[in-house]
Amino acid sequence: PGTIRDTPVIIGPNQNPEDAQFIPAPHVSMLLDQLIAYNRMDNYPPLIDIVLSHYQFETIHPFRDGNGRFGRLLIMLQLYDAGLLDEPYLYLSAYFNRNRSEYFDKLLRVSRDGAWDEWVRFALTAIRDQAHDAYECGQELLDLRGRYLEQYEDYPAVRDIVTHLFEEPYLQASRAQEATGRSKKAVYNAIDMLSGDGIIDEITGKERGRVYRAPEILAIVETP
Repeated sequence: PGTIRDTPVIIGPNQNPEDAQFIPAPHVSMLLDQLIAYNRMDNYPPLIDIVLSHYQFETIHPFRDGNGRFGRLLIMLQLYDAGLLDEPYLYLSAYFNRNRSEYFDKLLRVSRDGAWDEWVRFALTAIRDQAHDAYECGQELLDLRGRYLEQYEDYPAVRDIVTHLFEEPYLQASRAQEATGRSKKAVYNAIDMLSGDGIIDEITGKERGRVYRAPEILAIVETP
């Protein structure tokens, strides 16, 4: 992934051109230059431009592998660059993976039938739904963080570790000590308390180099 292809690719169930659903054009560098030029212009409202650009990128299919992942990353970065996201965090792959067949069908329908409206509506729905899910996820994390901090109101070192968990839900004592500035003893005491209360679980089974995870935080973050 990331290397511009210099050979033809076939989009389909196999590498037989007769069974191809779509064969990207061979002039990759020229087409990418045109896409970059397009992205520098204000053709339509930003959201529309971004989803049109995604179709063009996937149609160019510039890499032999990883085009889908890179293309979805580009959407998020373009949203951020356009000022539509405060931070470049929007997991569009979750929506496209849940609706994988429809995603590819909409792209192919543009190529075959010029069905731009269908693609634009589908892509905008993906952005809207994932933005809503991201907001809900953020609210759940804030609520959980508030509950933890209240629970350990009288334990400042534990509260520091809890705050750290919401930045890094996989925890090592040395990293926690570095992040919080707490003493080694304070960090280990906090870990023992959090582990005893079920806030974190040890996952290595080792005596040394232990790693802990925060299951409630991860359950929220990893919800598809």
